[in-house]
Amino acid sequence: YLFPFAESLLPEAARQLGAEDVQALAGRLVEHGLLKHDAAGVAWTDVGRFLAESLHRRTCALAIDADENVWVANGWDGCLALSVANPLAPQYVGRWDDSGQPVGLDRKGDQLYVAAREAGLQIIDLTQYQVRDALRYYARVGQWHERSDAWDVAVSGDYAFLADGTNGLVVLNVHDPSAPFFVAHVIASMGLRPAATINSSSL
Repeated sequence: YLFPFAESLLPEAARQLGAEDVQALAGRLVEHGLLKHDAAGVAWTDVGRFLAESLHRRTCALAIDADENVWVANGWDGCLALSVANPLAPQYVGRWDDSGQPVGLDRKGDQLYVAAREAGLQIIDLTQYQVRDALRYYARVGQWHERSDAWDVAVSGDYAFLADGTNGLVVLNVHDPSAPFFVAHVIASMGLRPAATINSSSL
C-alpha cells in the first residue's frame, strides 16, 4: 500500500526485501492489530489504515509512554493516547490538544516533547492529568516558541533538538521542563521539515 510512495525514502537494504521478509513483517502487523488476514485476503484494520495513511502524509508521529500507551501526534487533532494492551482492540484513553498543530514527538521520562508547528515546542507532563468522561486530559508544563515552525523534535540528555522550518535546527536546554531556553541554532538553507527528521541516535 505504501511501498510505491516510500521506496525512494527507504535504505537500500529495505528495497531488497524478499517475499519471505515482507510476509514476516506483515505477520507482525497482523499480531499488533494493524492488518487483518482472512479468506478475503489481506487488508488494513481501521487503526492500521489511519496510522499508515497519516504516517505517509507525515501528519502523524508516534511515541510510547511508561504505561505502554501509544501517543499519536496528529496535527489539528492534537496528541492522542491509545492503549494497545489488547493489540486487536486499541482503546482511546487520553489526549492533549491545548496548542498548535502537533506533528512530531519524543519522550524522556515523564515528559512528552511535542513539535507543534507555529506553537513551537510544547512539553507535556504524563503524570499530570484530569479525568473527564473516562478520558485523561494531560497538562502542559512548559513551552518554547519564537517565530516557530516546529516539525520534529528529539531529546538527548538536557537538550531538545527542534527541526524548526526556516529557523533551522534549534537547540534548547530542557533540564527544567517548565522553563526551556534557547541555546543555539543552525540555519539550513531550505529549512528543516519532515524530510530532515532528526533522532537522538544520530545527533
